Amino acid sequence: MTAPRRTQQERREDTQRRLVDATISCLIELGYTRLTTTEVCRSSGMSQGAIFKHFPTKFDLVAAAVVRLYEQLVDDYRLAVSDLPPGPEKIRGCLEALMALYETPRLMAVFDLHTAARTDPDLHAVMQVVEKPHRENIFELACDIFPEESQNPLFVGGIDLLIMA
Repeated sequence: MTAPRRTQQERREDTQRRLVDATISCLIELGYTRLTTTEVCRSSGMSQGAIFKHFPTKFDLVAAAVVRLYEQLVDDYRLAVSDLPPGPEKIRGCLEALMALYETPRLMAVFDLHTAARTDPDLHAVMQVVEKPHRENIFELACDIFPEESQNPLFVGGIDLLIMA
């Protein structure tokens, strides 16, 4: 028996996912300054036409990759702290998981993007757009991890300070 034929929407989503995953791989391996659509094509096995059909500009592709990178980082952190017991050791475990996350290639790629965005106005604009939803995801995760503290008026500021540090 043959598998059912995929819909156009499923094929489109698969192509976009492959392009975004290849962009993330290139960001990790090459860094932002060496990221090119040619490298993304090589990594994904797709054509320039496929990239620009789904992502009109390189910055649209980078924005999609950053959004996915942020989702992956939040998912990684959620998994790392999911089994922590309640109590004072939970805070220690959360901080240790955060420090471990800061050493991952994914987060190094995000830092590279932020550094490049300092002097690249187009990338700066991309990062500005994707930052707000990411921060909201972090605050939501923090509230899930520490529901008993989430109503404290200092909680959001404390999480923000921790992220900025």
